[in-house]
Amino acid sequence: MSVETIRTVRNGVSEARAARAEKCFGQWQRFLGVMQLPADASGLVLFLTYLGEEEGLTTRQVSGRLEHIDLARVLRGEEPFRRLRDVREFMRGLAREDPLRAAQPVSEPLYRELVDATIQAVMAPDADQQAAIAAVLLQHHVRCGTAGLIRLRWRDISLRRGSMTVSCPPPDSMSGKVRAVRAVSVQAVNGELCPVAAVGRWRDQGARPNDRVFATLNKSGRGPIRKALLVLRQTGDLRAAIRYASTSALQLRARALLAVGYGAALTSQEARSLTIGDIETASEGLVLTVPGRAYPSVVKRDPGMPGCPVVAWEEWVDVLRARSMGDPERPAFTGFHGFNPVGEPMSQPGINAVVKDAVGKAGLTRGNYSFSSLRWGAIRTAFRADESIHSVASLAAVKSFDGLARHHRREHIVRRSVAGQLGL
Repeated sequence: MSVETIRTVRNGVSEARAARAEKCFGQWQRFLGVMQLPADASGLVLFLTYLGEEEGLTTRQVSGRLEHIDLARVLRGEEPFRRLRDVREFMRGLAREDPLRAAQPVSEPLYRELVDATIQAVMAPDADQQAAIAAVLLQHHVRCGTAGLIRLRWRDISLRRGSMTVSCPPPDSMSGKVRAVRAVSVQAVNGELCPVAAVGRWRDQGARPNDRVFATLNKSGRGPIRKALLVLRQTGDLRAAIRYASTSALQLRARALLAVGYGAALTSQEARSLTIGDIETASEGLVLTVPGRAYPSVVKRDPGMPGCPVVAWEEWVDVLRARSMGDPERPAFTGFHGFNPVGEPMSQPGINAVVKDAVGKAGLTRGNYSFSSLRWGAIRTAFRADESIHSVASLAAVKSFDGLARHHRREHIVRRSVAGQLGL
C-alpha cells in the first residue's frame, strides 16, 4: 500500500478494506487500459456495465465495486464518482434492471446473421400458401381439375416415402351411372417442385382423414388457391404459379425493407422519405440518394443469398409497377390496406411492425426490436469486421462520433470477453 493509504488506515479505515479498494481500483485501471478508455465517469459506467453483463454480478455486487473504487479515490484525495449525476443515474437505472439507460439505444441490434434469419422467416410460406403450393403441384401432376381438387379428401391420398397415390373421386352424376375412381401414382422429385413433399407439409398442418384437402377452394371463391391455379392454367408455367402461390406482396415489401434498411443503415424517417427514384440499381448494388445525407449510400449485392438487396428491391418494385405505383416520385415503401398497397408512405408504427413481425417469426422473442435495430445492427456488424469509426460513420451518415464510439467500445468488450473465455 502507498504511504497515503497507510495514513488513512490509521485514521479509521481498516487495512483489509483499503486493500480491497486498491484491488478493485486496479481492476478498473486495467480495464481502461485494455479498452483505451478515459478515467472518467464514462469509463467507469462502461466498466460497471461490463461487470453486470459479462461477469454476471448482481446489482448489490456492482454497487459494492463502485464503493471500493470510490474509497480508493478518496484515499488518493480525489472526489468519489458517486457524487456525479451520470453515475447516480446509472445506479438508479441498475436498481430498476435498466442499467444501460441512455448509454445504448432502446432497441437491440440485429446483426447480419440475424437479419438473414428474419428474412428467411418472412419469406417462408404460411399455411394458406402451403395449401396453394400443394394444389398447384397436384393439379400439374394429377390433372383432376379444380372440381376434382374440391372433392378431394385426405383419405383419398396415400403418402409414402418417395411417392404418393391420389385416388381422384369421380364427379357427382345425376344419371345414376357408376363412375370408377381414378388412381394416380406420383413420384417424389428433388427440389422445391416436389409434389410429395408439398402435400406432406400441408397435411402436417393438422389434417384428418375425412377433411377436405382444400376446404377453402370452392366454385365461387377467389382465394389464394384458386388464383394460383388460374396462373397455372393461363401461363402453363409451373414455376410462375409456385412463385405466385408462395409469395405475397407483403412478404416482398418486408424483405425489401429489411434488406435495404439494414444495408444502408437507415433511420425510420429516412426509410419513410425514400421514393422509388431515390433507389437505383448499379453494377455494384443499390445506390440510394437518401434525403438529408450528403453523399449517396451504396448497398452491395449479395448474389445467391436470401437477403440480396438488389433482388429484394427489384421484386418489390415490380409489384408496385404492376399496380401502377412505380413512378419515380412514389414512396419506395408503401402502406397496405389488407393485402393491397395503397400508395401512401408507411407509418412509423407500420415500419416497426414489419421488424417486430419478422423477428417474431424467426423466434427472436426475448429482445426488444424495432426498425432502429437494423441500423444499430449494421453499425455493430461493421465494427465486428474491424471497420474504422470513420468508415462506419460514412455508412450510417452520422453527424456525431459519440454514439459510434459507444457502440465500438461495447462491441470490443463483447469480443474480448468471448476471447478470454476461449483462452485466446
